[in-house]
Amino acid sequence: MSINPTTLDDPSGRCPVCASAVGSSGGGGCPRCGWLSWFNWDDRDGVQVLRPKGDLLHAEPLQAFLQAFMPTPGARFVADLAEVQYVSSAALSKLLGLRKRVLGVKGRIVLRNVHPDLWEVFRVTRLDTYFEVEN
Repeated sequence: MSINPTTLDDPSGRCPVCASAVGSSGGGGCPRCGWLSWFNWDDRDGVQVLRPKGDLLHAEPLQAFLQAFMPTPGARFVADLAEVQYVSSAALSKLLGLRKRVLGVKGRIVLRNVHPDLWEVFRVTRLDTYFEVEN
């Protein structure tokens, strides 16, 4: 299955991430998890990819995503941070919560395209030992 990360492809009007109703156009994004509001989503061959649309300054959007996202057993999850140069400390804690949730179902989580400045934050805080990173 492949989901277009920027439009609503499902004629049922459901969010591809949390299955909440998002309306027929999907232009406003998902009110429950934030899909299209602050991130794009792609699901290809069992690999779920979260792509934030910019810096993660606030924890609330990530918290809403965490509450709505239910990884499947053995899930392969990628957080593509190509457009992210800054992550607040509160948002970092939510990333750890995401990691915990994915590992809790015996899944795998990878951070991809980590900006060098952001990588330095991960290194200094020793979070680099908690996440697998691909650049």
